[in-house]
Amino acid sequence: MKYGKATQIGTKKPTRTRINVKANKELDKLWKKKGINYCEICGGRFRLTNMHRHKRIWFYDKPNHYLWDYKYCIRACLKCHMKLEHDKKETEKMFKKLRRLV
Repeated sequence: MKYGKATQIGTKKPTRTRINVKANKELDKLWKKKGINYCEICGGRFRLTNMHRHKRIWFYDKPNHYLWDYKYCIRACLKCHMKLEHDKKETEKMFKKLRRLV
């Protein structure tokens, strides 16, 4: 389906920004449901973020719901998130530990 001037009123192309906004809302619901209001790595409660297992580009050709799937995301404070952000090996190690992934 092509999007452009001829699209129906009220229908919008699901841009990456819209998908990311939805992912953040869904993850907020997930964390509340699971009672995760702390960093899963250090236990801190300051400046919590959603840390994904893979870089965003990895998700582009996957179904949108992968962005808010529990096995692909952990709750992390900004300090822990930044520490693991560019260390793929440590990120995988942490996800295996927290999500018991193979």
